[in-house]
Amino acid sequence: MPRALRVLLAPLDGSRPGSVVGASVAFEQLASKRSNAERNTPTSAKLTFIASCFENARDPDRQEREIGSLSGELTLGDAPDDLEFTLSADDNSALFADPPASDDSTPPPRALRLELSDDVFQLPDELAGEPARLFVPADLSDGARHLELFVELEIGGATEAARDINDVLDVPLVPRPRHLVRVVDEMREPLANVPAVFEGPGLSQNVTTDDDGLAALDDTGLDGVTFRIADDSDVRTTLKARWDKPRPGAAVREAPRTEAIFIDDALDPVDAPGSTLTTLSIQPNVALARLSGLFFDTNKSFLLPSAVPDLRRMKALYDEHTDSDLLIVGHTDTSGEPSINDPLSLERADSMAAFLKDDVDTWLKRYDDGVPEQRRWGPNEDLLMLQSLPDASQRSEDEDPVTFFQRTRGLTVDGIAGPETRQALIEEYMAEDETTLPDDVTITTHGCGEFFPLDSTGDDIDSDPKDGAHVAGDRRVELFFFEDAFGIQPPPPGKNSQKDSREYPEWRKRAALLLESELRFSDRSIRVRLQVGGAPIANEEYALDVDGRRLTVARTAADGLIEQRLPQGAKVATIRIARLDLVRNVQIEPAEEFPGVDRLEGAQIRLAQLGFLFDEPSGKLDADTKTALTAFRKSQGLSAEPLFDTDTQNALRDAYGS
Repeated sequence: MPRALRVLLAPLDGSRPGSVVGASVAFEQLASKRSNAERNTPTSAKLTFIASCFENARDPDRQEREIGSLSGELTLGDAPDDLEFTLSADDNSALFADPPASDDSTPPPRALRLELSDDVFQLPDELAGEPARLFVPADLSDGARHLELFVELEIGGATEAARDINDVLDVPLVPRPRHLVRVVDEMREPLANVPAVFEGPGLSQNVTTDDDGLAALDDTGLDGVTFRIADDSDVRTTLKARWDKPRPGAAVREAPRTEAIFIDDALDPVDAPGSTLTTLSIQPNVALARLSGLFFDTNKSFLLPSAVPDLRRMKALYDEHTDSDLLIVGHTDTSGEPSINDPLSLERADSMAAFLKDDVDTWLKRYDDGVPEQRRWGPNEDLLMLQSLPDASQRSEDEDPVTFFQRTRGLTVDGIAGPETRQALIEEYMAEDETTLPDDVTITTHGCGEFFPLDSTGDDIDSDPKDGAHVAGDRRVELFFFEDAFGIQPPPPGKNSQKDSREYPEWRKRAALLLESELRFSDRSIRVRLQVGGAPIANEEYALDVDGRRLTVARTAADGLIEQRLPQGAKVATIRIARLDLVRNVQIEPAEEFPGVDRLEGAQIRLAQLGFLFDEPSGKLDADTKTALTAFRKSQGLSAEPLFDTDTQNALRDAYGS
């Protein structure tokens, strides 16, 4: 006969010092007794666990109760450590199930984890991977400060190891450390009755959030416990109703022990460390692309060539939000009246939508006589598009841009930008961004007029805007991508927002800014006078690019002067006059590095850009510089002498602007 067995219980420590969250179960052979089991013969066996709860060690009034058992067949092999305990599914399901249900009047039971060695315990497929736990009812542990866990071993229907032979597990009943997760929306309003699951090594516990959005799991002593929502269908229904209206207050943001996740990631697990509260905030999935600054001229809805390079960057944004409803919102600055700015802002949104969809007809309508003259498109928009095309520089000096375009595209050549020419021109211009929104993307356009200008940071709405301000950054368009399952929330208040509309601020609050293009004017200008053989290049069509962006197409003044405000951070300005095959690059120095007019090098730079000096600045008073000084002084009514004196410096400062 093999030797008898006794049961060993070793404590499993929790996440809080001094806490015990369960026991590992093992066996040991006793030399003094014989086992009830036959060697190499499966014999019925049962482990019975008893909990004894008390306030202190001398407490005579102990509460004691059987709280669970493990049943199966025990097989002892030839070697002392050759032991196998095979559990049955039907008899042991209670220890591998969720805790008993409780309500407000019945606190949840305490859970004690049982660690069952794979070398000894063989689990059926139905129980494999599930945690084994004993549940101590609240009425047993209520008021107690200690719990002793006893175990009895029965083999073949007879007691083999009574409780006094086996180990006793001492569990201090300190305030229970727990894994706690509160599920809320973006405004911290609880989400109740959400089915979820805590998971970890050998752990899978189904839970449901309470009225406060709270889900709890007794400390398991395990590392790597996570929490995930098991089914988000009811969550989506609840949030869709909440998100249909503007909501006051600030949204939850990422912070220690706070996870802010988008609704489409709601089923992803989050860490749930023991003894801490984790807040899981389910947020609307709204992406924002903002295009502000040098995208529109004052009072116009034409999308300037300076915008095209940034629109190419939107391709990646489309790809990330293919299942989206797109809301395009147009804005104006506060110059002009609301009666003008309201329709203008909507036209800007419509123009952007048409550009992204390659909708030529919408742009052609901007030329119609029915459009107010101030907002109507015409030759200037034609010229901006013609000059931005890749082959614009190939035009000969004796051919006007419209004729060149018609000839090279196989159109009727009459030099008139009629409907046929403009249709072909718009098609090419719209193709320059190399992106087209998919046909199945739903687009809604909306105008906010002048009512939501940005503050000086460009990030927030200006709470006290100045009326009549010409601010390029407020002539902007914003693209909001809303998850199509929810649509645009809250819905737009018609085609235009009014001054106190709450929808637009709510869209901004919910959106994550994923792309921003900000092309703002600085307080610096470029002033260049163009001459050929000493004569000004007057009334000549030119194109001005800054750092590779087409900034404007215009004509030189009667004295050959070009003057244009520069974007912030401008480095290189390129002037192109296609008819003369002229290309000139102007380096734009930072203000703090630009030589003063009282230095010869600074004077030479100004003389060169004003068209009086044709060589590179040398910092020396050479013959070319003297010739330039003489010509400049004569142009300013000073004596025809090559003097670099105070009068010359003051005149240069006035003529150049700095």
